Amino acid sequence: VYTYDRADGSPAGEVIRHEARFAGGRDKKFHQRARTENGWSETGFAPVPFRLPQVLEAIADQRTVYVCEGEKDVLAAEAANRVATTNAGGALAWRPEHAEWLRGAGTVVIVADKDAPGYRRAERVMASLVGRVGRVRVVQAATGKDLSDHIAAGHEIGDLEPIPHLDPFTPTGPARTPENPAAETDSVSAASSLQKEGPDMSLAYGANEHAQTHHDDTVDHISSQWSAFLRVIMMQLIERVRARIEAARKKADDAAAADQEAKARAEAQLAADQAAAEAKLNKLRAAGFADLNRRELADAVAEAVGWSGESEVARQSLALLRTHVRDRYGLDIDPLTG
Repeated sequence: VYTYDRADGSPAGEVIRHEARFAGGRDKKFHQRARTENGWSETGFAPVPFRLPQVLEAIADQRTVYVCEGEKDVLAAEAANRVATTNAGGALAWRPEHAEWLRGAGTVVIVADKDAPGYRRAERVMASLVGRVGRVRVVQAATGKDLSDHIAAGHEIGDLEPIPHLDPFTPTGPARTPENPAAETDSVSAASSLQKEGPDMSLAYGANEHAQTHHDDTVDHISSQWSAFLRVIMMQLIERVRARIEAARKKADDAAAADQEAKARAEAQLAADQAAAEAKLNKLRAAGFADLNRRELADAVAEAVGWSGESEVARQSLALLRTHVRDRYGLDIDPLTG
C-alpha cells in the first residue's frame, strides 16, 4: 500500500499494489482509494505527487528531485538517499497539476523506463516542467528497465545514463569510440552532470549545452526540430504497431469468447440429453424389462452403455440389463462396447 499525502502530511489517497508470482513469471495490478471524511472510498483521489511533503522540503532546500515511473522506484531512490516522486494511475497519467507542485525546483531528473510508454512519459513530464523549474535532465537505467533494476544491479544514482534526443544537455552526435576519442569531450555524463545543482543552471529544452556553445542558433533550432520530428514519427509508428497488436489480441479474445459460448451451449445440450436418457432408463427399470421386444431392449442397452461414463443411473441400468439379457437370451453384453 502506497500512501499519497497532501502538503500538510494528511493522507489524500492510497495506491494498492497486487502482485503474484507464477511458474512463468509474475503479474501485477493496481487500484486506488481516496481518503474522505467518512473513511476510505474506492475511487481515485486528487492529483498530488507521491511523497509530496518530502518533495516540498527538497525544493525549499534547492535539492534535486527525481521523477520516477512508479512508487517502487521512488522507494528505491529513497533507499539511495535521494528525494523522488511519481504519480498515481500509470505512466501516462502525469498531469500539469503534478508539475505545478514542483514549481521552483532547481533541478528535476526524470528517470524514464526503457520502453515506448516510458519515453512518452518522459517527454510529457519534461514539457510540463518548462517554465516551472530551473533545469531538467532525462536519464534511464544502465542495466535493466527501471531505477529498481538499476540499483539492484549494483549501480549508483550517478551511473544513470542520459538519453540522447530526450535529455536537453546530452549531445546527439557520434558515439564515443576508441577511434573517435574526441567525441568524449562533447559528452555530458550522468555521473558528473547529475551532481551539478544551482540556480545558475537554466532549462534548455530542445537543445544541448555543446550545441549552444559551438553552433549557431539556426543549426540548433533545426537539429532540435528534426529530433522532435523523428520522435513524433517513431511514436506514431509504435502506436500503429501497438494498435495492430491490440486489434489482433481483441480478435483472438472475441474468438475465444465465441468458443466459450459455443462450449457452454454444447455443455447445456449434453446435460439435457443426459437427463432425458436417465429419465428413460429410470422409466424402463420401474416397468421392468420383460415386456420389451428385442429392438426396445437393444435401444435401452445402447443408452445405458453410451451414458455409463457420465451417469450413475446408466451404470446401474446397464448392470441390470446385462443380467436380464443373459437370463433371457444366454448372451453376455460387453459393458464397454455394448
